[in-house]
Amino acid sequence: GSSSAGRELPRYVVQERDSLWRIAEARLGDPLRWREIYDLNHAVVQPDGGRLTDATLLHPGWTLRLPTDAAATD
Repeated sequence: GSSSAGRELPRYVVQERDSLWRIAEARLGDPLRWREIYDLNHAVVQPDGGRLTDATLLHPGWTLRLPTDAAATD
């Protein structure tokens, strides 16, 4: 069994002009980890029906899952 099963991943709500690079830098401490965020989210259908299929195209209001070691913002 995995101890991480059922544990919620941290979340991040996309803001205007956000990028995966910027989110990774702010929440993971390393902008080069942007691909981890992409990999966690590329198959997820967002509230507006869109999906993260282009790493450079984020829409405000999307909720992204983050790796478990992401810094909390609250």
